[in-house]
Amino acid sequence: MNMKMRDLTLRVIAGFLLAGFLPLAGQAQPATAPAAAVPATSGWARFVDEFIEAGFATDPSFAVYVGRHEYDGRLRDFSPAALDARIAQLRAQRAAAVAFDSESLTPRERYERDYLLWIIDSELYWSAEAEWPRRNPAWYFGSIDPAPYLDKPYAPAETRLRAYLAYLDALPKALEQIRANLRTPMPAPWVEYGYNAFAGYAEFFANDAAQAFASVEDPAAQARLRAANERAAAAMRELAAWFEAQRPKATQDFALGAAAFARMLAVTEQVDVPLERLAAIGRADLERNTAALRTACAKFLPGATIEDCVAKVRARKPPGGAVASATRQLPELEAFLREADLVTIPSDERALVAQAPPYNAQNFAYIMTPGPYEKGVPATYYIAAPNPKWSAEEREQYVQPESALRYVSVHEVWPGHFLQFLHSNRGASKLGQLYV
Repeated sequence: MNMKMRDLTLRVIAGFLLAGFLPLAGQAQPATAPAAAVPATSGWARFVDEFIEAGFATDPSFAVYVGRHEYDGRLRDFSPAALDARIAQLRAQRAAAVAFDSESLTPRERYERDYLLWIIDSELYWSAEAEWPRRNPAWYFGSIDPAPYLDKPYAPAETRLRAYLAYLDALPKALEQIRANLRTPMPAPWVEYGYNAFAGYAEFFANDAAQAFASVEDPAAQARLRAANERAAAAMRELAAWFEAQRPKATQDFALGAAAFARMLAVTEQVDVPLERLAAIGRADLERNTAALRTACAKFLPGATIEDCVAKVRARKPPGGAVASATRQLPELEAFLREADLVTIPSDERALVAQAPPYNAQNFAYIMTPGPYEKGVPATYYIAAPNPKWSAEEREQYVQPESALRYVSVHEVWPGHFLQFLHSNRGASKLGQLYV
């Protein structure tokens, strides 16, 4: 969310449409225990509450990310039995949701049920049908992300350090399960993704993670932190080495194929359009944009080719680096939205800008937002620096031009994900707040 459900398709509008629910009442169930079907007489709101709680119990990292800090320090059980139990639980929950008498539900509750069924179907697709837990290492990263403990000031550093230490203690077992689950040979892009991510984690734990708790003046806690980070770094290096060993036998078998791709769109995006039609739409849009680019280039660099025009624009790198440039861009973008009155901005909250940590540097830019259960926690827009191991030419090519960075800032912050979460976190529905 991954970050997990956060890695499922973004549903911007849904958060505004969902109706209000009762306060959460259900107790968390063990991840390995499928939920029993809930009779319609128990009420839709109660069913949704219990669905949410079951999701938290299954993936504690998701709960932590959205602000349910009673789950701090816990990691998901990735054992085959637990993965199979989750699939069974989702199928039982789906049957229970369908069993509600439509006549007993309000129009908004019927919409909520459709939305909940999409949530279930999407998770089932990736977990059971696409078999991502056994095929693609990227499926795991949202559930082992330490960022909430390090980057979200939801509690004093001493409290977050205790949670982080518990997380580190649980990490080696999770990594063993991940390695045991993944089938080989893997497609080469997934091998590289896994290697880069786990090697990045190792570097981060060894060199940078402790800085988040430098203010904690407890020698014993600092000593335990150093030892735990070293163990975590060693476990990550071991898993990175395993991925490195997969390179010689890696395949190029990563494509879904037409039928599976269409199935993915239908289930996870609810897009039931023939692929030929989608391709035609894409080609028409490409032609429209190419024509607009040709017109703009004729004004910007008369007589030059489109390639020369684009190369000149790409040569304009952000002054002071990407983080400094994005920091300058955000107020300009917000001011434009307000002056043009394009969209409602519900608060005066601002996103911070920072360099992405090494373990997530394969993601050029992303935003971490506070969860709906958190108050007073800032959002942070992260931008990755070039890999220092790359050549000078590769590092130069990686840095996005000023204009492209502005597009990214639009996407991530104004009026993109940050504004989306400002609205969704204020919605009346916990389901709409959580699954966006």
